[in-house]
Amino acid sequence: MLNLLKYYIINNIDEKFTITPYKNKSKLPLYLKNKFNFYNICILNIECILAEIITEPLSINGIKKYITLLQEFTSKEIVFYFNQLTPYRRKSLINNRVNFIEENGQFFLPFLGLLLKTNLTKLESVMQNNNKFISLKKKKFSAIEQFAYLFFLYNKKIEISNKDFATLFNISEMSASRALKSLYLKKLITYKIEGQTSRMKSYKRIDDPSYYNLGKDFLTNPIKKIVYVKTIPKTSYISGIEALSKLTMISPSRNKHRAISYQNFINQNIEVINNEDIINDNNYIKLEIWKYDPSYFIKNGIVDTLSLYFTLIDNKDERIDKEVENLLREESWYTE
Repeated sequence: MLNLLKYYIINNIDEKFTITPYKNKSKLPLYLKNKFNFYNICILNIECILAEIITEPLSINGIKKYITLLQEFTSKEIVFYFNQLTPYRRKSLINNRVNFIEENGQFFLPFLGLLLKTNLTKLESVMQNNNKFISLKKKKFSAIEQFAYLFFLYNKKIEISNKDFATLFNISEMSASRALKSLYLKKLITYKIEGQTSRMKSYKRIDDPSYYNLGKDFLTNPIKKIVYVKTIPKTSYISGIEALSKLTMISPSRNKHRAISYQNFINQNIEVINNEDIINDNNYIKLEIWKYDPSYFIKNGIVDTLSLYFTLIDNKDERIDKEVENLLREESWYTE
C-alpha cells in the first residue's frame, strides 16, 4: 500500500521522496496512537507527518479536531492518507484546506503549491519567482474581524454602513472600517454607494453557503483565558459543555460554564480562584474570557453555535465532536 504511494510520488513528483515510521510515536498519547498509523515523509525537501486513519472514518470536523490535537506535538505539516475517497469527501477536504494523499495518486498539498489532478501524470507545481512555492496558509481573523463575520453570519439580510456598525457596537470608526475592509477583501461582503454625497458605503454579506464556506478557515477559538470563580458574573452566558448539554443529549459537566467578554471581566473586578486543589474540591464556575463580546449573538442565554464549536475544538471526546457537528447541521448556512 505505502510502497505504491512511494512509487507514485518518486516517479511523478519527487525522486528523493522518503517515507519512514514516525520517530516520536512513543511520545504520543494513546488516543492518537489508537486512531492513526504515523509516518515521517519528506517531499520536495519539506518534512511532514503522514497520518493514516486505522479506525472508523472520521467526519470532516473530526479530522480538523485531530489536526489541532496533533499540532500540539509537532510543528510539521499534517498530511492524511486515504485508501480511497468519495468525490463528496474529497471536495469536503479540499474546501476545508485539509492536506491529503490518496492511494490512487490524487493529492491535495497546498502548503507545497501542489494542485490536485485526476491524472497523476498531469500534476503540476505552482511556483513563484526563483522556484519558490506559493504559500496558501490563511491568516486567522482578529477578534474584531471575527465579531464582524459573526454579525453578518447571523444577520444575512442586513445592510449597514461603517459609521452605523461602529455606533451599534460602541467601537471606533477606524476599527469598524478595518474589520469591514478585511471581510470585503476576503470577498465575504460587498457594498454599494449611498448617501447624499454618494460616498457612504453600505455593506451586505454574500449569500449562503458561500459566506460560511469562504470564511470558516479564518475563524479561531474566541477564548482568551479560562479562570474559575465562586459566583456567576453579570453579563456572562452559558458556554462550553454546559451549553452543549442544554442543546443536545450530552451529560452536563460538574462545573457551571460561562463566557464573558474581556472588557466586562475587567470592569467587574471579579475574584479569581487560583489554587488548583481548591478548584478540584469545589464546583466553582468555569469562566471563559472571550476576545469579543458574546452577548450580541446569544440565544436563550447560550452563546452562538459557531463560537461554541470553536471553544470545544480542542476536546478529546468524539461524542462531543459529533454533537457539536449535529448542532452545526441545523444551521441554514452550514455545509460540511
